[in-house]
Amino acid sequence: MAALPAVAAVVAVLLAVRTARAGVAGRSPAMACWTLAMTQFAVAAGCLAWATYNGWSPGVYRTYYLLGAILNVVWLALGTVWLLGTRAVAVGATAGVVALSGYAAWRCAGPLLEGAQALSSLGSGVFPASSSIVPPSVRALARWCSIGGSIVVAGGLAWSIARNRDRSRGLILILIGVLFAAAGSELARTGHAVAFGAGLAAAAIAMHTGFIAAERPPASTSSAPAEPLRPGAAARGRG
Repeated sequence: MAALPAVAAVVAVLLAVRTARAGVAGRSPAMACWTLAMTQFAVAAGCLAWATYNGWSPGVYRTYYLLGAILNVVWLALGTVWLLGTRAVAVGATAGVVALSGYAAWRCAGPLLEGAQALSSLGSGVFPASSSIVPPSVRALARWCSIGGSIVVAGGLAWSIARNRDRSRGLILILIGVLFAAAGSELARTGHAVAFGAGLAAAAIAMHTGFIAAERPPASTSSAPAEPLRPGAAARGRG
């Protein structure tokens, strides 16, 4: 079903637009990272929707795997570091993520397994398990990026929920979206296309709804100008 990943792609684009606007308004590196992450999410979901109708090709699969399976959650985690960490830590993490992104792109551009020869002949709706396409070392890279990035994002959101009770509803929805995305990624490794697409759509909707809710000012200060999520503010406050 191409409809589910297509919905995920559209909602992710809408969220990327919101984070980009917030990033420009607040000159926020964290929002810039999240904008890039949601753009990656949208492209990966778009690849899945495209391949459902038109079949997979090596180029489409490489793009999907690089952006959706490896880099997306890493850039979300980097945004969390900019939100909650010191500037020195965030700058160091940025250098590491940029280097990792280059390395991942190089590995995904390299040879795929023999099963990749059959990608272009796969019928629409067939979602190949990564174990039949991607070399073990690249799959290990994706797994560690997914696990490490998810821990950083989920931990940062949990900390923020505890510290920002007025915005907890929105932050909880964002956390639920991250967990949906992580669960969907695990299903993708086994080739469950429909469940994966549903996970992507649920993740995008939850994160978009949560971001909107978190941007709203508390009811007691509704007359004041809305101050969206302000990534980097915690770090600046700590000097």
